Amino acid sequence: MYINFYKFFLFFLLLISCSQAQKEEIKNEPMTSTTIYDKNNKTTFLNKVGFDYNTFVSQKEKWNNLKIKNYSYSYISQSFLIYDLKFDVSNDEVVKVTKNNPNSFNKEVTINSLFNEIERTYLNNNSVYYDKTKDFFPTKIEINYDKNYYFPNYLKYTYYVPEFIVLDGNFDWKISSFTPKK
Repeated sequence: MYINFYKFFLFFLLLISCSQAQKEEIKNEPMTSTTIYDKNNKTTFLNKVGFDYNTFVSQKEKWNNLKIKNYSYSYISQSFLIYDLKFDVSNDEVVKVTKNNPNSFNKEVTINSLFNEIERTYLNNNSVYYDKTKDFFPTKIEINYDKNYYFPNYLKYTYYVPEFIVLDGNFDWKISSFTPKK
């Protein structure tokens, strides 16, 4: 059952990447979502993802300056897919994954790959035209950062979901028990 949901989710991510009609220059936007409709088509609009990109870039730079390559942490998501995993990372590569919940999907994630995933999601979906009758896309990205190590310790994606898709449009995860190692 979870595999079918996973395939369904991947299908719509593919749909998103294939249906982008036009991209414009990306600018740093405040944390608000804007809808600008195309004058010729009332269902097509320019998506402005609500996201504090400047803070994100600053936090990513601070994390990178720490040069932490060996660590462990727990990664939990209970949105569309269930993840409850513990990662051991050595030299910025996942060397061990422990499932805290037997129903968890496998995923190998480093802090750097999380930063890259968030940035890619923002850059690939901000200032892009979408059709609200068929596209599935992020409208807002909310992040809380660790005060000591600057990585995202909580993330929530809010997606626009057309009526024919049975999803609530919220995907979130959190990181806990972060422990640097030598």
